[in-house]
Amino acid sequence: MRFVLEKVAVASDKYTAIGEMLEFCMVNGIESYAELLLYAKNNCIDWFHVLCDNGTVTIVQFLKSRYWELCRYNAGDKQ
Repeated sequence: MRFVLEKVAVASDKYTAIGEMLEFCMVNGIESYAELLLYAKNNCIDWFHVLCDNGTVTIVQFLKSRYWELCRYNAGDKQ
């Protein structure tokens, strides 16, 4: 049972880290996965581990979608 509890804690940490990264990207205008990955490597090793282990797809899809939304908004297409 101890193993299961540790896995839950790790999953919770992963989701917390992903949430922090999403917020960080929005607040700081990060649009590049490379920029975020290098920032994490140099400044927030927990984020770096999440990105390297299994958080990349979520973050990349968020950055792509966010970039598309910003481009659409800036083009005046506010449907």
